[in-house]
Amino acid sequence: MDVRALLAVQTGLVLASCGGDAPGAARTRLAECPGTLHEPVQADAMPAEPLLLEGFEDPPADWIVITDKKDVLMVDATALEQTYAREGGRSYLTLGGRAGALYCMLPVEGDTCYRFRGVLRARDVVPEQQPFFGATFWLAEAALAGSPRELFARDKRFDRRLPVAGALGETGWVERCIAFRTSKETRTLIVGCLLAIGEPLEGGEVDFDQVVLERIAERELWEFEAAEAVGEAHRGQDLPALDDWRARRLVGAMLAGERRPALLCLPGEVLEFELELPPGEPVFCFGLAPWPRAQRVDSAPLVHWLRVDGGELLRSSNPLRTPAETGWLDVTAELTQFAGRRVKLELGLEGPLPGVFGAPQVCDRAARPPGPNVVLISIDTLRADRLGAYGATSGSTPHIDALARAGIVFEDTSANAPYTLPAHATLFSGQFPSVHGVEDRGRLLSPARSPVLARILAARGYRTQAFAAGGFLTPDFGFHAGFDGFAIVDPLRHTGSRYFDEFRREYPEQSPATLATEPGVERVKRWLGAHAEEPFFLFLHTYEVHDYDPPPGTTDCAASGCRSSLADHRTLLFPRRTEPFPGTAEDRAHLGHLYDAALRHVDAQLGSLFAELERLDLDLDERTLVVVTTDHGEELFERGRLQHGKTLYDEILRIPLVLRIPGHAPARLATPAMQVDVAPTLLAALGFAPDPRMQGVDLLQQALIPRPIWAEVDDHFVRKASLRADGWKLVHGPLDAKVSIPNAREWELFDLARDPHEKLDAAEREPARRARRKDQLAGFEDQLRAASEALGTIEEGAELDERAQRLLEHLGYGGGE
Repeated sequence: MDVRALLAVQTGLVLASCGGDAPGAARTRLAECPGTLHEPVQADAMPAEPLLLEGFEDPPADWIVITDKKDVLMVDATALEQTYAREGGRSYLTLGGRAGALYCMLPVEGDTCYRFRGVLRARDVVPEQQPFFGATFWLAEAALAGSPRELFARDKRFDRRLPVAGALGETGWVERCIAFRTSKETRTLIVGCLLAIGEPLEGGEVDFDQVVLERIAERELWEFEAAEAVGEAHRGQDLPALDDWRARRLVGAMLAGERRPALLCLPGEVLEFELELPPGEPVFCFGLAPWPRAQRVDSAPLVHWLRVDGGELLRSSNPLRTPAETGWLDVTAELTQFAGRRVKLELGLEGPLPGVFGAPQVCDRAARPPGPNVVLISIDTLRADRLGAYGATSGSTPHIDALARAGIVFEDTSANAPYTLPAHATLFSGQFPSVHGVEDRGRLLSPARSPVLARILAARGYRTQAFAAGGFLTPDFGFHAGFDGFAIVDPLRHTGSRYFDEFRREYPEQSPATLATEPGVERVKRWLGAHAEEPFFLFLHTYEVHDYDPPPGTTDCAASGCRSSLADHRTLLFPRRTEPFPGTAEDRAHLGHLYDAALRHVDAQLGSLFAELERLDLDLDERTLVVVTTDHGEELFERGRLQHGKTLYDEILRIPLVLRIPGHAPARLATPAMQVDVAPTLLAALGFAPDPRMQGVDLLQQALIPRPIWAEVDDHFVRKASLRADGWKLVHGPLDAKVSIPNAREWELFDLARDPHEKLDAAEREPARRARRKDQLAGFEDQLRAASEALGTIEEGAELDERAQRLLEHLGYGGGE
């Protein structure tokens, strides 16, 4: 087989256009359209009021040294070296030594807007350990005022820390700037120049200069936050031109756990668009809300309005509530009277705070694309052998099994990665992990270099919506690209689960009462009811099975003699536990019972969802294509562990893939398939050509070229690759990989016909076969590397905040998976 032909990469892009690009797919997303931003005439802006101007020409008299964060009043004179230098007309402070900082304390007002600016550079800084907190500016608010001794006497020394990006990894001088509003209780702001604190250095120095703190007008704060939000919304995508309204006002906004692309309006602003309306039954749909970044309770409501050709068509007054009580207010405005005309459409805002229009779009209710709706379901961590359609006898999945009997079952499907993040990036993009590059946290699925299924379908007139379960499936990793709405509240989890308790604790502002009272599947049904007349792509994802977390009282193993009281599988996860067989044999068996019970709950929820599709006349025979799959499997102690993400054996890689496609007869196909094939197969079933950057193939082709089955993982835990062909499987684990779990063997070879469970390594007794497979694997890696390089630089994601990290840890990921 010609691997190069399989991995051929071209540079064509499939982009959504203003108005859609498919016959009958009349959908215009304002986020993709040219427009004009009209700003109100402002009185002369209040000049910034400086509170601190420090250029370090001389040692400042009112700055204080700190060397130990545990005892902030005790200074080790040998730990921190401070010098003052001049270079090219610049004077600056240099901090060196092992650890420490220089800080000052400034009296400030509560509920007031400020801007901090400063420049710094790191020179040869080498931390002794990671994570490292240093080579940065340090800002914190305190509710007390007074001397350091008075301020630091209490246990809670700081009421809020303000994040400032460091200089480690940067070249030369870099500027850092943040704008913020102090809390109502704040009385003191601590500004620090930090070498290191808590994590000493092996060597290096950090320079600081031009430290400025100034009071600013509220509108300046909004403009600063808008610029940040625009940058976040366009990570991984081509930035709009600076004179485009999108460069200032196209953001993302999350309310009630759902993120939407949004048009931001500051008070008094107007966004104007000229649109060609479709000739049928055009309507304008959007969600209204205050802008979460500037949200606070106020007596005056926000008023969003819509004008068409100068006439006001809609005015909505929205009382300001606490963040936890605020969700999207969905509005539909009839435009039938303007059908077939070119109109001027204006959106505006009146009130004390900024507001957003979420996913605003014009669509024609009378037009539908020729293809069916699409529902893509990912049941995280689902082993194929736990489904009746794949031979399980537990009876846990009657609804999925019924779908399989009426659909197409791919009997031999393999994941291309062993954990959630890279596997779902492959599912969405049709690219192998090392091509899309989203192999570890910090990487972002980038539409600038990877095709994304939701964007492709959006461009063809589909409304796109995701109900995912958070963790790695969040906008932080770019998975929202192409979706009109992306919710991060597990849609198939029972409401009493520990997951929801943890979500509410970490994201109280995203947890209104509806999240507690409306089960996730009911939210999905409500969405379906609202959009039943539109062509849609719906993505569902759940961690219910991943977390072994069935509703209380739904396990039935006690009747068969199980007496285990184990409730939380995380106590047995590898690598948290190092002994070969953690827990008792009964506990390990009980984990299987919990797993099947959680799967039974998910299946019941899907059965309810399938019934709702039929009730809404979105039947699976004619109008809706359904896919059920997963990201990877799970090792259930086959090799002494409970885990995924660390190995490439078949208990991790063998996954289910069930498609029910209107017009296709039921079938069971033995041809080997891969996760990378799902996106191109879906597109082909809908009558669309795949993006040329995809490496997957259409699995419904009559004659598929035999291909090697590939899997890989390359993160801070492990680095491995595997290739399966002609009944043999080679696993490569480089011995020099810089990972936290080193490989014990570099090569493993398995004869799958005689050893289907991969227990007998044949690498030593089959040296010639190993050598041939080794060359084939190396050639495949070379082709993947070339494909990735042809797409450009892999996009780095923003650093996750502390609560996002904690929620990943609650899910068992703890720094990885």
